[in-house]
Amino acid sequence: MDKKLTIGLIAGACAVTVAAGVFAAVGIVSSTPENMLLAGIANTVSDAKANESYQVLHNMISGGSLEVGADLQKLAGSNTPGSADFKAYFDKDRVSDVIQGSVTLDQDTYTAQCFINPDSLVFDTDLIQDGAVGTDLRKVSDNIKGSILDPETKTRYSLDEEQYKTLITLRDKMLASNDLENEVLRIEKKYRKLFVDELDEVCKFTKDTDKISLNGKDQACYTVTIDTTAEEVAGVMVDVLEKFEDDKDLNKIIDRYLPEEEDANDFFWEIDHIIESLKNTDKADIKLVFYITRGTKRIAMIDGTVVHKDEDGTDSRFRFSLTLGASLKNPGNIVFTAAENENRISCEYKVEEDSKSAFSAVIRSLESDGESENNKTLVSFYLDRTNGDYTIKGDDLEISGTYVEKGSVHTITIDKIRGDSVARYQKDDSDCIEPALTIVISEKDKMPKAPSYREITAFTENELDSYSKDLSTAFDNLLEEIKLFFPSLTESDIGL
Repeated sequence: MDKKLTIGLIAGACAVTVAAGVFAAVGIVSSTPENMLLAGIANTVSDAKANESYQVLHNMISGGSLEVGADLQKLAGSNTPGSADFKAYFDKDRVSDVIQGSVTLDQDTYTAQCFINPDSLVFDTDLIQDGAVGTDLRKVSDNIKGSILDPETKTRYSLDEEQYKTLITLRDKMLASNDLENEVLRIEKKYRKLFVDELDEVCKFTKDTDKISLNGKDQACYTVTIDTTAEEVAGVMVDVLEKFEDDKDLNKIIDRYLPEEEDANDFFWEIDHIIESLKNTDKADIKLVFYITRGTKRIAMIDGTVVHKDEDGTDSRFRFSLTLGASLKNPGNIVFTAAENENRISCEYKVEEDSKSAFSAVIRSLESDGESENNKTLVSFYLDRTNGDYTIKGDDLEISGTYVEKGSVHTITIDKIRGDSVARYQKDDSDCIEPALTIVISEKDKMPKAPSYREITAFTENELDSYSKDLSTAFDNLLEEIKLFFPSLTESDIGL
């Protein structure tokens, strides 16, 4: 690993660890710099989780759906009516998902859907008769014995040992997925605390006050400064990682979820590789400054400086800064800047208007080498709140459409896509297409139930041969029909 990258990793580890709110310790009084930082972090994380976009996506994966539909006739400029629709249902707590897809070509509609849950795996399609097949995960260990999937029967469809083990343990892993998340969080919390306890011994914390400019206005802040060295932090990281490798609870998780020796070895090899890189860390001084708003106690900005001694004896100074603003619930200006000596890069998200009638924002980048600057707008976004029309502009692409919110349902249409890169899909080489693409995000949606299905472990070889052949033929025929809409589309374009 590159030495400067290693030092950057160490500085980042300090910042991330602090940003995770782990500098809490029993008995620290509220006036200490550590506890002030903890309060600021907790409030900032709460703001981020209260952000509307975060809430919509969180609700969607917890019990909602995502649907994408396209008008193939408009998308391809065809004379034949056609449409495609994809929909996914999610239920994080029940570890269940349903994926549905349909294609309508002229007057014919073809559908396929997958049902995934701890009780069964089911695939269903109307491309062929009796298209629903699946397996009962509650009985799969018994049903697979003597079937064409059994490794012992030596059929053309027999699973290998790894596939067999994956299938018969899938239900338990799905049911335990939430438990796994809690187990991992417990281990993470344990070693974050250990990291903090040891880091606290090699870091100097100081508290002060200062003013910074946020959106052109002065903001009074508390500051918490952490001073340390790369070597000291690297030593802490090595000690924590070595103890982490030997953790009994971690090894139980590895044995359960990475049963293959090669996968487990790869996991520990990566950790060993990091440890060896950390042991060769060069000397460098690290300074992190956290700016916490005085009134609301939010992290408004983080400044970091790393001073590294180069081989020729000169100092190489790396600086970074992350401005979050007064609140992440409705962020107005977020800026990340990194600089090494005279070279500087930055990326900025800025809300230019947020009113009842309109919302507009831009993402800009800046590069400078001390002699010249390159400042450009990467992406701009405008939403007319009176009618829902929006426009997104990029370097070589412009997307326009509508956004409508009705209760917990968010509907986004993509009406036009303009740019040189879209010309290859047009018969007339036009740089504009009108796909009538629709995206619907539902924060609440009832998940459909799986249909009755044929148990795949009860198939004979001939039956599965026939099913596979019929399905393959039907899919090839469908693909040929789709190609008529997109004459320039190749199989590699759609992942075949």
